[in-house]
Amino acid sequence: MNTEKSSVRWPLVGLLTAGAASLCCIAPVLALLSGVSGAVSSLSWLEAWRPYLIGVSVVLLGWAWYQQLKPRKVSADCGCEPEKRSFWQGRRFLLMVTVLAGVLMTFPVYAHIFYRNGGNKNNVALVEDHRAEVALHIRGMGCADCEGPINSRLARVQGVLAYNTSFLTGSSKVVFDNSQTTVAKIVSAVEETGYKVTDYTMGSPGVAGSDTATVSIYKVELVCNADPAIGCGSRAKPVLLALEKNPAVTGAWLNRQGTMIAVAWRDRDETGNVAEPVLRENSVSFVRLSDGEVTRYRGELGWGDLWYRGAEVDALSNEEAVTIASSVVRYALDSKLITPEEAAKIRTDMEVYFRGELVKIRTVTQLNEDSQGKFKQAMYSIGEKYIGKQRTMEVMRLYQEHCRKQCTNSTYAVPGMTMDCCKKS
Repeated sequence: MNTEKSSVRWPLVGLLTAGAASLCCIAPVLALLSGVSGAVSSLSWLEAWRPYLIGVSVVLLGWAWYQQLKPRKVSADCGCEPEKRSFWQGRRFLLMVTVLAGVLMTFPVYAHIFYRNGGNKNNVALVEDHRAEVALHIRGMGCADCEGPINSRLARVQGVLAYNTSFLTGSSKVVFDNSQTTVAKIVSAVEETGYKVTDYTMGSPGVAGSDTATVSIYKVELVCNADPAIGCGSRAKPVLLALEKNPAVTGAWLNRQGTMIAVAWRDRDETGNVAEPVLRENSVSFVRLSDGEVTRYRGELGWGDLWYRGAEVDALSNEEAVTIASSVVRYALDSKLITPEEAAKIRTDMEVYFRGELVKIRTVTQLNEDSQGKFKQAMYSIGEKYIGKQRTMEVMRLYQEHCRKQCTNSTYAVPGMTMDCCKKS
């Protein structure tokens, strides 16, 4: 019967559109798990259509449920009972399809669980003579979730020391030991995920004159509270710029982890006259490393994505903006407090807001005041625009609860939090 066919057809079409909405994220995972590369890069165009495909899926499933739940007419002529529905026409089948569609539509939210070790490795300093850097230009990355399978595959390549993949630039910068691996092997590893490496550029590590220049390195606590895997660009930027304004300094860097600041001197070490006053003025506690410890790191200065010079720390601030926006919605999604569509809107607006704010130069006092005031109010305003006041308050409560658990430094506040959030009782 046509009625039976349509009652099965619309849920299945809804399921297919739900799968298509997340296909650009699902395909790399399948390629990674199966070890078979495919034309993943050719699916990146689906990312732009994701909201529309989700909308179509919701409408089709909604229509199917309407047809399922509306009262069934009984023939007035015969007074007989309505014909029994088969399993394919029944609510159990429709419920199974709806749940599966929901799993497919929200796949980008939990896709990261399939990737092993998506972060940077930290053993670069152990290799002195064979380090090389290559920037791979990759086609097909449409969103942040596309970075996961590439990083996961690079982590398994023997000889790869560090990497940073960005869908925004369509590239992956890789530091490797050229005595253990080659660019060809790295390219092959990336292409096993299904993405296409269109070109690559070899880097030139080190800073001009770094082998002979006087370099001082200070151990600091500038780890980002919102994302403990990286340094805090907002805190480091005024320090680095102040150091580089001094004629005695030729360059100042923060390492990616936010645990060290390096200063290259024009002539001689001016720690007491230059570095110490700047660090203290910006409320940065520090311990100077010995000459032997400095030797381990000086060759890394100038390596992209390992050390950030001056205003380059804005890249870390942009990463922090993504983390804040994602964290705000992640725990609310886990608690089923908001829908994936609402989460996407909130995440986008918050990321845009913090990308603009976190790169501004602020003193530590101004940063703390804005984190507890201006930033917090903006986060509430964005949430209320899409989900109202009550749910926004609960979303922020979950976010703040998570921040308290991972916070590492009580000298400055996490955006949207109070100053005492890091003080463990």
